[in-house]
Amino acid sequence: MDGADDKRLASDLANGERGAFDQLYHRHWEALFRYVANVLKDEDDTADVLQDTFFKVWEQRERLRHVESVKAYLFTMARHGALRFIALQQNRQRFIDSLGEFLQDGQCGSAEDSLALAELQLSIDKQIARMPPRMREVFLLSRTENLTNREIAAQLNISENTVKKQINYALKLIRLTIKVLPLIAMRFLT
Repeated sequence: MDGADDKRLASDLANGERGAFDQLYHRHWEALFRYVANVLKDEDDTADVLQDTFFKVWEQRERLRHVESVKAYLFTMARHGALRFIALQQNRQRFIDSLGEFLQDGQCGSAEDSLALAELQLSIDKQIARMPPRMREVFLLSRTENLTNREIAAQLNISENTVKKQINYALKLIRLTIKVLPLIAMRFLT
Protein backbone atom coordinates (compact mmCIF):
# COMPACT_ATOMS: atom_id res chain seq x y z
CA MET A 1 0.00 0.00 0.00
CA ASP A 2 2.69 2.50 -0.92
CA GLY A 3 2.50 5.91 -2.54
CA ALA A 4 4.06 4.71 -5.80
CA ASP A 5 1.30 2.15 -6.24
CA ASP A 6 -1.30 4.83 -5.50
CA LYS A 7 0.29 7.09 -8.11
CA ARG A 8 0.12 4.29 -10.69
CA LEU A 9 -3.55 3.73 -9.83
CA ALA A 10 -4.19 7.47 -10.00
CA SER A 11 -2.59 7.62 -13.43
CA ASP A 12 -4.70 4.69 -14.60
CA LEU A 13 -7.79 6.32 -13.11
CA ALA A 14 -6.97 9.60 -14.87
CA ASN A 15 -7.06 7.56 -18.09
CA GLY A 16 -10.58 6.41 -17.20
CA GLU A 17 -9.81 2.88 -16.02
CA ARG A 18 -12.67 1.76 -13.79
CA GLY A 19 -10.60 -1.00 -12.18
CA ALA A 20 -8.11 1.56 -10.88
CA PHE A 21 -10.98 3.47 -9.27
CA ASP A 22 -12.23 0.29 -7.60
CA GLN A 23 -8.77 -0.46 -6.25
CA LEU A 24 -8.28 3.05 -4.85
CA TYR A 25 -11.73 2.90 -3.32
CA HIS A 26 -11.13 -0.44 -1.60
CA ARG A 27 -7.64 0.55 -0.53
CA HIS A 28 -8.64 3.81 1.20
CA TRP A 29 -12.33 3.53 2.04
CA GLU A 30 -11.96 2.07 5.53
CA ALA A 31 -9.39 4.62 6.73
CA LEU A 32 -11.43 7.46 5.23
CA PHE A 33 -14.56 6.11 6.89
CA ARG A 34 -12.91 6.10 10.32
CA TYR A 35 -11.55 9.61 9.71
CA VAL A 36 -14.88 11.13 8.68
CA ALA A 37 -16.87 9.17 11.29
CA ASN A 38 -14.62 10.71 13.92
CA VAL A 39 -15.85 14.11 12.77
CA LEU A 40 -19.52 13.41 12.03
CA LYS A 41 -20.25 10.76 14.70
CA ASP A 42 -22.90 9.16 12.47
CA GLU A 43 -22.25 6.17 10.19
CA ASP A 44 -25.02 6.97 7.70
CA ASP A 45 -23.84 10.56 7.30
CA THR A 46 -20.25 9.35 7.00
CA ALA A 47 -21.21 6.90 4.25
CA ASP A 48 -23.03 9.71 2.39
CA VAL A 49 -20.00 12.00 2.61
CA LEU A 50 -17.69 9.26 1.36
CA GLN A 51 -20.02 8.40 -1.50
CA ASP A 52 -19.92 12.06 -2.55
CA THR A 53 -16.14 12.14 -2.11
CA PHE A 54 -15.53 9.16 -4.37
CA PHE A 55 -18.08 10.44 -6.87
CA LYS A 56 -16.04 13.66 -7.09
CA VAL A 57 -12.83 11.66 -7.41
CA TRP A 58 -14.32 9.92 -10.44
CA GLU A 59 -15.62 13.18 -11.91
CA GLN A 60 -12.29 14.94 -11.41
CA ARG A 61 -10.07 11.95 -12.16
CA GLU A 62 -7.87 13.87 -14.66
CA ARG A 63 -6.64 16.05 -11.78
CA LEU A 64 -5.03 12.99 -10.22
CA ARG A 65 -2.24 13.16 -12.81
CA HIS A 66 -0.81 16.15 -10.91
CA VAL A 67 -1.33 14.90 -7.36
CA GLU A 68 1.80 14.06 -5.37
CA SER A 69 0.06 12.09 -2.59
CA VAL A 70 -3.18 10.38 -3.54
CA LYS A 71 -3.85 9.44 0.07
CA ALA A 72 -3.48 13.04 1.25
CA TYR A 73 -5.68 14.19 -1.64
CA LEU A 74 -8.44 11.73 -0.68
CA PHE A 75 -8.28 12.71 2.99
CA THR A 76 -8.44 16.40 2.08
CA MET A 77 -11.46 15.81 -0.14
CA ALA A 78 -13.17 13.78 2.59
CA ARG A 79 -12.43 16.45 5.23
CA HIS A 80 -13.87 19.17 2.98
CA GLY A 81 -16.91 16.98 2.31
CA ALA A 82 -17.47 16.51 6.04
CA LEU A 83 -17.17 20.24 6.68
CA ARG A 84 -19.62 21.01 3.85
CA PHE A 85 -22.00 18.42 5.31
CA ILE A 86 -21.83 20.03 8.76
CA ALA A 87 -22.42 23.50 7.30
CA LEU A 88 -25.37 22.23 5.26
CA GLN A 89 -26.89 20.52 8.30
CA GLN A 90 -26.55 23.71 10.34
CA ASN A 91 -28.16 25.77 7.57
CA ARG A 92 -31.02 23.30 7.24
CA GLN A 93 -31.56 23.29 10.98
CA ARG A 94 -31.61 27.09 11.07
CA PHE A 95 -34.11 27.07 8.20
CA ILE A 96 -36.37 24.54 9.92
CA ASP A 97 -36.19 26.49 13.18
CA SER A 98 -36.84 29.77 11.40
CA LEU A 99 -39.70 28.28 9.41
CA GLY A 100 -41.22 26.88 12.59
CA GLU A 101 -41.06 30.28 14.27
CA PHE A 102 -42.49 31.89 11.15
CA LEU A 103 -45.38 29.45 11.05
CA GLN A 104 -46.09 29.84 14.77
CA ASP A 105 -46.02 33.64 14.58
CA GLY A 106 -48.39 33.63 11.62
CA GLN A 107 -46.32 36.25 9.79
CA CYS A 108 -47.91 35.58 6.43
CA GLY A 109 -48.35 38.56 4.19
CA SER A 110 -50.55 37.70 1.25
CA ALA A 111 -53.19 35.06 0.76
CA GLU A 112 -50.74 33.33 -1.59
CA ASP A 113 -48.13 33.22 1.18
CA SER A 114 -50.71 31.88 3.60
CA LEU A 115 -51.68 29.14 1.18
CA ALA A 116 -48.07 28.21 0.47
CA LEU A 117 -47.27 28.09 4.18
CA ALA A 118 -50.35 26.02 4.90
CA GLU A 119 -49.35 23.56 2.18
CA LEU A 120 -45.81 23.30 3.53
CA GLN A 121 -47.06 22.87 7.11
CA LEU A 122 -49.50 20.19 5.97
CA SER A 123 -46.69 18.31 4.22
CA ILE A 124 -44.50 18.52 7.31
CA ASP A 125 -47.38 17.40 9.55
CA LYS A 126 -48.04 14.43 7.25
CA GLN A 127 -44.37 13.48 7.41
CA ILE A 128 -44.46 13.66 11.21
CA ALA A 129 -47.61 11.50 11.26
CA ARG A 130 -45.84 8.86 9.11
CA MET A 131 -42.91 8.57 11.51
CA PRO A 132 -42.61 5.48 13.64
CA PRO A 133 -44.43 6.06 16.96
CA ARG A 134 -41.31 6.34 19.14
CA MET A 135 -39.58 8.71 16.71
CA ARG A 136 -42.68 10.88 16.48
CA GLU A 137 -43.01 10.95 20.27
CA VAL A 138 -39.35 11.93 20.75
CA PHE A 139 -39.53 14.56 18.01
CA LEU A 140 -42.71 16.15 19.35
CA LEU A 141 -41.37 16.22 22.91
CA SER A 142 -38.31 17.99 21.58
CA ARG A 143 -40.02 20.44 19.25
CA THR A 144 -43.41 21.12 20.79
CA GLU A 145 -42.66 20.60 24.48
CA ASN A 146 -39.12 22.05 24.16
CA LEU A 147 -37.67 19.29 26.35
CA THR A 148 -33.93 18.67 26.30
CA ASN A 149 -32.53 15.35 25.12
CA ARG A 150 -31.77 14.47 28.74
CA GLU A 151 -35.34 15.24 29.84
CA ILE A 152 -36.78 13.18 26.98
CA ALA A 153 -34.45 10.29 27.76
CA ALA A 154 -35.50 10.33 31.41
CA GLN A 155 -39.20 10.61 30.59
CA LEU A 156 -39.15 7.75 28.06
CA ASN A 157 -36.55 5.66 29.87
CA ILE A 158 -34.17 5.55 26.87
CA SER A 159 -30.61 6.76 26.36
CA GLU A 160 -29.76 10.32 25.36
CA ASN A 161 -27.97 8.89 22.33
CA THR A 162 -31.20 7.20 21.23
CA VAL A 163 -33.05 10.49 21.65
CA LYS A 164 -30.44 12.31 19.57
CA LYS A 165 -30.60 9.69 16.81
CA GLN A 166 -34.40 9.70 16.74
CA ILE A 167 -34.45 13.50 16.42
CA ASN A 168 -31.81 13.40 13.68
CA TYR A 169 -33.75 10.78 11.73
CA ALA A 170 -36.96 12.78 12.14
CA LEU A 171 -35.25 15.91 10.86
CA LYS A 172 -33.90 13.97 7.87
CA LEU A 173 -37.43 12.89 7.01
CA ILE A 174 -38.69 16.45 7.31
CA ARG A 175 -35.81 17.70 5.16
CA LEU A 176 -36.87 15.24 2.49
CA THR A 177 -40.32 16.83 2.57
CA ILE A 178 -38.76 20.25 2.18
CA LYS A 179 -36.65 19.01 -0.75
CA VAL A 180 -39.81 17.75 -2.41
CA LEU A 181 -41.45 21.14 -2.03
CA PRO A 182 -38.55 23.42 -3.06
CA LEU A 183 -40.65 26.17 -4.58
CA ILE A 184 -42.78 26.53 -1.48
CA ALA A 185 -39.78 26.40 0.82
CA MET A 186 -37.76 28.82 -1.32
CA ARG A 187 -40.46 31.49 -0.99
CA PHE A 188 -39.56 31.75 2.68
CA LEU A 189 -35.78 31.64 2.33
CA THR A 190 -35.63 35.01 0.57
